[in-house]
Amino acid sequence: MMHTPAHKYLPNLEVPLKKEVETVKLYELPRDSYFQLDNGVLLDSGNREVYYFDHIDGMYSLCYDKNNNPVHFPAWTPVKYYQG
Repeated sequence: MMHTPAHKYLPNLEVPLKKEVETVKLYELPRDSYFQLDNGVLLDSGNREVYYFDHIDGMYSLCYDKNNNPVHFPAWTPVKYYQG
């Protein structure tokens, strides 16, 4: 049985997200948040991947990409957190 995420949609990647918050560790995000990986690239330029953060489960997270595929990042991953 596949888990259905609580979110109904991901932000349109063509529309800039609002209110960027500084880089934080993934485990510091509130549940049901959207974020980008902070991998040292200019995050506000070009095509960017936005992920949906569901929760932390031990050392790893349960997140979803734009196609609702589950992604498991380490809980300590640095990310850019956005509030829409």
